[in-house]
Amino acid sequence: MVTNKYKRLGVNTLFVFIGNIGPRLISFLLMPFYTYWMSKEDFGIQDIIYIYSVLIIPYVSLGLYEAVFVFPKNKKIEDQSKYFSSAIFIVFLMCILFGILLLLLPDEINNILFPDPLKQYVPILFVFVVLESFQRILQSFTRGIDKMKVFSITGTIYAMVMLISSIILIPQFKLKGYWISLLLADFISILYTFIAIKALKYLHIKCMTYLKEMLYFSIPLIPNATMWWIVNSINRPILMENVGIEGVGLYSVAGKFPSILNVVFTIFFSAFQISALEEYSKDNYKIFYNNIFRVIFYIQIILTIGFELFGGLIFECFIDEKFYVAAHYLPILCLGVVISNIAAYIGVTFTVTKKTKYFLYSAICAAITALIGNSLLIPRYGIMGACIAIVISQSAMVYYRWYKSRNVINFTDIRKLNYISILYVSTILCYYCISNTSIKITCILLEFILITLLNSDILRNIKLIKRLK
Repeated sequence: MVTNKYKRLGVNTLFVFIGNIGPRLISFLLMPFYTYWMSKEDFGIQDIIYIYSVLIIPYVSLGLYEAVFVFPKNKKIEDQSKYFSSAIFIVFLMCILFGILLLLLPDEINNILFPDPLKQYVPILFVFVVLESFQRILQSFTRGIDKMKVFSITGTIYAMVMLISSIILIPQFKLKGYWISLLLADFISILYTFIAIKALKYLHIKCMTYLKEMLYFSIPLIPNATMWWIVNSINRPILMENVGIEGVGLYSVAGKFPSILNVVFTIFFSAFQISALEEYSKDNYKIFYNNIFRVIFYIQIILTIGFELFGGLIFECFIDEKFYVAAHYLPILCLGVVISNIAAYIGVTFTVTKKTKYFLYSAICAAITALIGNSLLIPRYGIMGACIAIVISQSAMVYYRWYKSRNVINFTDIRKLNYISILYVSTILCYYCISNTSIKITCILLEFILITLLNSDILRNIKLIKRLK
C-alpha cells in the first residue's frame, strides 16, 4: 500500500500519464498525417467546431464532472452511487434539451454561428458534446473512486481507436473522417469505462439525492468555464473576421505543439488534485505544495526553451510545408500556456477549500482582459495579436488567484521566483528581438544556465522525494 504522499502522487501521476499520453501522443504523431491530408481551412473549421463544444459542454453537463471527482472520494459505495446517479440522470436530460435547442435555433442566429463552411458540421457538434459530457462524468468519477488503472487503460483504448480509424478514414473523407474517428474513439472509451468500473452498480434509483449539494459546488464553475472560454477561444471568431478561416487554421496548428506543455502539466495536475485533497489538512502541506511547484515550473521552462531553439526544425520534421509559417508563434504561445498552468496550480487551493467562487472571479478578470486585448491587438497584428492577448489575460488571472490564495498557501522564496520569471521572459524576448541566429542562441542558452542555477535547490528536493519511503 502506498502511504507516502510523494510516492502516492507519483503512482497517481503514472496512471494519469498512461491515461492521457495515449490520446495526446497519437494526436502529436498524427500531425504530419493531418497536415498532409487536411487544408488550412479544414483546420480552421475543426478548431471553430471544437471551441464551440468547449463552450457548450459545461452547460450541458452543468459542471458536474468536477463534483463527481470531489464528493465521492472516501465515501461508502451507497453514497458514491447517489452522487454518480444524480450526475448521469441530469446530464441525460440536459443532452435532450441541448438537441431541442439546436433544432429550434432561429435561422438568423444559426447563420451567424454556423456560416456555410460550418453548417454541415452541426450534427457532429451535437454528438461530440453529448459524448464528451458523459466521458467527463465517467472519467472524473473513475478518478474520484480511485480506479486509476481503469482511467489509464481508457486513454490507451481511445488512442488506439483514434489511430486506426484516422489512418483508414481521413485520406478518404478528410475533415469528416477526422471527426468520425474522434467520435468513434469517444464512444468506445466510454463503453469500456462504463463496463470496467461496473457502473451499473453505481446507478441508484434515488438518483436526485445529492443533486442539490453537487450543483451548489458545480454551478459556480459553469460561468467560470465560460470566462475561460473567452480567455482562450474568443480570439477565433475575431481572427476569422480579420484574417479568415485559414488564419484560424494556422493559429490552430501553431498551438498544437505548445499544448505539449499543457499535456505534461495536465497529466501531473490530475494526479496532484488527488494528493492535494488528501494532504491539505496536514501540517506540511505548504512545503509539499511549494516543492512540487518548483519542479513542474522548471520542467515547463526547459520545454519552452527547447521550442525556442528547435521549433523551426520540429515543424520541418512533423508539419506539411504549407503550415511552416506557424512556427513563428511557438515561443509566445508556450509562454501563454506556462502562465495558464501556473494559474491552474494556484487554483487548486480554491478546490481543496471549496471556495469555487474565486475560480469565477479570476476568470472574469482574465476574460475582460482577453476581450479588450483581442479586440485591440488582432485587427492590428493578426495572429501575433491573439498570442499577445493570451499572455496578458493569463497573467491577469495568475495575479488575481495569487492575491486571493496568499493567506491560505503562498509561494516561498518569492524573490527567487521573480528572478527566474524575468529570465524566462527574457528568453522569449531574445527570440523575437534578436535577428542574428548565433547571438540569439547564445543569449537564450546563457539565460537558461542562469535559470538552472537559480533552480539548483530543486535538485535537493527531488533527491529528498526519492529518499522518502
